[in-house]
Amino acid sequence: MQAKGKQGHQVKLKCRAMCFSNSAPKSLYDKTDGWERRLIILSAKSVPPDRVNDQFLSEKLIAEKEGIFLWAYRGLRRLIANDYKFTVSEKSRENLAQMKEDNCNIIGFLKDEQLINFGAGLECSTADLYSAYCYWCNLNSVTALKRESFNSWLKQNHGRYKITYSDAVINHTSGKKARGYRGIDTTYRTIVT
Repeated sequence: MQAKGKQGHQVKLKCRAMCFSNSAPKSLYDKTDGWERRLIILSAKSVPPDRVNDQFLSEKLIAEKEGIFLWAYRGLRRLIANDYKFTVSEKSRENLAQMKEDNCNIIGFLKDEQLINFGAGLECSTADLYSAYCYWCNLNSVTALKRESFNSWLKQNHGRYKITYSDAVINHTSGKKARGYRGIDTTYRTIVT
């Protein structure tokens, strides 16, 4: 832990931050797994249209405070026994996957089977992939990341998609060797005049 302008020192953190929102949190710049692995996203049920708010809810909760404390205490003991690792439900995993895709639109682009093909023998330059990505972003009304961010994300995540980086793939637009990836290709081609 380090205060601004001061020497850092080791600490053992005793708390977690909780955030309540009407939508999933987004990272402004961080598109790495470091952002997502710090999150557990829980979703609340929608309010039934016929629900009547209980004006005496606080009194009812106070009357149940011992039971609520014991419930929380059992949860804490379970967390300690589990080496401070939270049990994550399937719904929370789905929430996290959706938030990850919303936070980094490259994932959605790579899932588009009309524009992207994966397989042995395929190759595509980074420039061609970026052109296809910008086209996809325009089609889907989302903001494209800058070229450097796109390239950096692909380099960091190429193993996840079973593609390999190479500095000798053929750029389909120019016909010349360029940096790119083997195991992936795009059906989108820019027209050079």
